[in-house]
Amino acid sequence: MKTLLFGASGFVGSSVYLELHRAGLNPVTVAAPRISSRARSIQRATIDIQTAPEYPEVREQADDCDVMINAAGLAQPLAKDLDTLYGANAIWPGILARASGESGCRFIHVSSAAVQGTDQLDETARYSPTSHYARSKTLGEMAIAQILPGNSTAFRPTSVHGASRSVTQQLARLARSRWAFTADPGTQPTPQVHIRNVGSAIAFVTRWLGSSPQIVLQPSEGWTTASFLEVLGLGKKPKQLPIHPALGPVLVSSAQRLGMSRAATQFRRFDLLLHGQEQHDKWLSEHGWVPVAGLSEWQAMAEHLQREGSR
Repeated sequence: MKTLLFGASGFVGSSVYLELHRAGLNPVTVAAPRISSRARSIQRATIDIQTAPEYPEVREQADDCDVMINAAGLAQPLAKDLDTLYGANAIWPGILARASGESGCRFIHVSSAAVQGTDQLDETARYSPTSHYARSKTLGEMAIAQILPGNSTAFRPTSVHGASRSVTQQLARLARSRWAFTADPGTQPTPQVHIRNVGSAIAFVTRWLGSSPQIVLQPSEGWTTASFLEVLGLGKKPKQLPIHPALGPVLVSSAQRLGMSRAATQFRRFDLLLHGQEQHDKWLSEHGWVPVAGLSEWQAMAEHLQREGSR
């Protein structure tokens, strides 16, 4: 099986690369170009994709490939260069979907659960983005669904963590501090996942020989708002405060209405720690995938982050 992987040097892409190798797939890596686009709607994105130039290196590699994986993109919810953000997350996936359709290979696109905003997460084409990052990912999903229906998969990781990620480092510092708290009772589910499990899940979808699922959501790892902070805090239990569950969504929607996309993103992260988010994942669990990174990997990461933070 010839597998093409775009974005192998990125945070998610590097994990996908390692897990594909572990599965014996030995992917061919291809660099993604930097694309700029002023598209903010699916209509404009479609035009930009249709008029985009051919990329000879893509076409050459795609001609005899079986699966094409796009892990390239900008995972920057607070990005300031919006044209580059939309180019990477909306236009480039469409260009690859076009190339996949022409060559007849399957296409797997790494999207984000952020496309569904504060609603319950599931594996449907129901969108409620709360930031430009989420909007750009939404347009990417819409584009590939239009261009390559039936032979493409939008894979949605939830909140992904790894020792090298700044968000994880910040949360670990918070979890170890006296300011660690969550909303009472602390048993709310929160969709936090280990980077190794994301790579493993994408490799599993890549190896799947049946019909391609349109949308796959990264399964829950069973964390609650309290237990997640506790593992990052090396056993330190967070305080539990009586905070109304409507607080987070109100702050997010208010920031959106005021055009404060960066503030909306920060409020959303805050709300995931306070109140969590329900999710209904189905495909991977039903087809036999199990996480490769468990509690010991999370504990080892938290210990590593503590050591690094003390230097």
